[in-house]
Amino acid sequence: MTNPKVNSLNRVAGFFAGVLVVAIIAVAAFGIWAMAHREPSHLVSYTQTRVRINGFSVFAQVPSTAALQEQGLAGRTVLADNQGMLWRYQPPVIPTYWMKGMRLSLDFIWIANQQVVDLTANVPVPTDSAELPRYRPAVPVTEVLEVPAGFIQRHQVKIGTKVTFFAL
Repeated sequence: MTNPKVNSLNRVAGFFAGVLVVAIIAVAAFGIWAMAHREPSHLVSYTQTRVRINGFSVFAQVPSTAALQEQGLAGRTVLADNQGMLWRYQPPVIPTYWMKGMRLSLDFIWIANQQVVDLTANVPVPTDSAELPRYRPAVPVTEVLEVPAGFIQRHQVKIGTKVTFFAL
């Protein structure tokens, strides 16, 4: 003999288990649909360009969103000698840079009219975030190339060095 209360409870439990399974499937399906229908700006994080400077190619990321521009290279622990980040400005400006959140030292190559107009070498990782030093070029620039510290010396980059940009 079966207990009617147990049968009733089993039916209710089975019903709620079925509803739970359907809900989980619906949430998963919605998540998959949402990922497939994102705006393109969410899928593309950086544009890429090749920068030729003193016979050496640097494959540079160009931040494509305001959030990526704010992030820059902060938090990264590795940057190969042929990697960097390129910042573009139009019209020419005298931008101010700092090293907030940086975990590796950099060289800044300040560029205008496809030639180096200023250099800031071996910018150290900050030791205290209370008062971060600011870095600026002496003249207005149209691009800033951030590369690993020591790049300027290793590749003998000087003011007046020609710079060429190639779309990838």
